[in-house]
Amino acid sequence: MADAYAAGILDGEGSIGIFNQDGYYVLRVKVAMTDKGDSVLRYLKEMHGGSISSMRPERGNARSSREWRVNGPEALTFLKNTYQFLRVKRVQAEIAFQLGDLIASAPVLPNGKKEWSDAMRSTAQVLKMRMNEANQRGTQAAFASTPHPKAIAVFQYGEWMEPEPDLFGPVAFRGAFPTSGSMRDGSILPVPD
Repeated sequence: MADAYAAGILDGEGSIGIFNQDGYYVLRVKVAMTDKGDSVLRYLKEMHGGSISSMRPERGNARSSREWRVNGPEALTFLKNTYQFLRVKRVQAEIAFQLGDLIASAPVLPNGKKEWSDAMRSTAQVLKMRMNEANQRGTQAAFASTPHPKAIAVFQYGEWMEPEPDLFGPVAFRGAFPTSGSMRDGSILPVPD
């Protein structure tokens, strides 16, 4: 039941993000609440690790707030434990799992850190853009928007993608762009017959 409770808190008050820190991509899960929610944040820290920090109010009469934050492998473990109960942040968790798989596939250097190739950084950047888009869409699923039925390519995550995702999500556009056609709502359409 504890994981279901934590998932509800994350769905209602939290966020999942991917951040580029000097060329290394890091997963972060956080929950922010006013000081009235302090016991909830302490509960999250006790059960799932991480840290709690205070945030200054932007206005003088606003309540102070606090934030529970967990990063990297701890964040991934938290999401794996709560995934089955997530409703609002389910797509973001799936993107986080893809980042986790990407990082797990990297070779380990003698100093214990992961070796990031340019290809890994490129993939992580696409996952970061997908995460940002999923977060902007709110409660909608990140892939819920249906491209035009005749679309040749759709613009998503800062690049042209195939109109239909594969089993693992969006696929980079591999075809040839038409010499003429039209564009509607981020979709390239052929010239009408």
